[in-house]
Amino acid sequence: AETKTLYICTLVLWSLAAPALIISTDPRRLKRLAVIFACLSFVVAIEAFTGYLTSGPNSFIYVYGSNYLGLGRVIGLSLILVIVYFLFWSNILHERIFAILLALFYLWILLVGGGRGPLLAALFAALIPLLFSIGVSEGKLKIRRFSIPIFTLIILCIAILGYLNETGQMTLTLNRLTVLQEAGMGKSAGARMEYYIYSFDLWKHSTLFGHGIGSWPIISGLGDIRNYPHNIMLEILVELGLIGFIIFGILIWAAFSLLRPINRIAYEPIKMLLIMLTVFMLFNAMLSGDISDNRLLFACIGLMPAAQFINRNVERI
Repeated sequence: AETKTLYICTLVLWSLAAPALIISTDPRRLKRLAVIFACLSFVVAIEAFTGYLTSGPNSFIYVYGSNYLGLGRVIGLSLILVIVYFLFWSNILHERIFAILLALFYLWILLVGGGRGPLLAALFAALIPLLFSIGVSEGKLKIRRFSIPIFTLIILCIAILGYLNETGQMTLTLNRLTVLQEAGMGKSAGARMEYYIYSFDLWKHSTLFGHGIGSWPIISGLGDIRNYPHNIMLEILVELGLIGFIIFGILIWAAFSLLRPINRIAYEPIKMLLIMLTVFMLFNAMLSGDISDNRLLFACIGLMPAAQFINRNVERI
């Protein structure tokens, strides 16, 4: 409990505060962060590619001491960056071609890396622009141009999945997804479903205040070890109760409220990017990791104030 509290008060808090107070206030810093992250993630992708060639198609890919989920999250964030760049910022043909090739490369890594959550989260986040692609202007239905590449991406993904399935060349990630259709849902997913059900029962015994930080493995009979229910919402409910859950909900609500007005999001790529990144990480946090493991989620939340500063300083980008 002491270690987890220390992590939350240092790593998690800094992950939230630094982007909010330092990076989001200046669009130039936001751009530098995006460029640096894109470069580093490309290095990670190359390392993952070499790891795949070494370990083979049936092994999880581990890069720089991280696990396959960490790899999937980094590549998923990078894929979202590339998609937004392609939709809104690439104006020259060779830039668009490069973005398409890079997106396909990142998608391939997600398919072979083994992480189901990052793949599903990335695909879900990639569809978010569709929500803002349809509008009404002067009483007429208007479909914005950036919806066309997204529909093309959907068709391409369906075609790739169909081809891999028909030819029997299913990747590790896809094979792990098909296991979910079986009765037991596989060892990993089955265990997590048990965690979810058990965590909800634990929360009902201390609804308001929870059982305390780091209490989940102890009251689950696992001992004073590092363990968690693999769902940030249930983790907060069990350990911090309804009060902690409400505080977390207010944080999420406050972050997304910075994106208003909603009807302008389709015309402001930065806001679209912030939504996609945050939703991607929130999706992942619902499937794996504890609060400190999901500090990238809090970093994305911390970047949300950039939506307010970007318009005031657009000439400085």
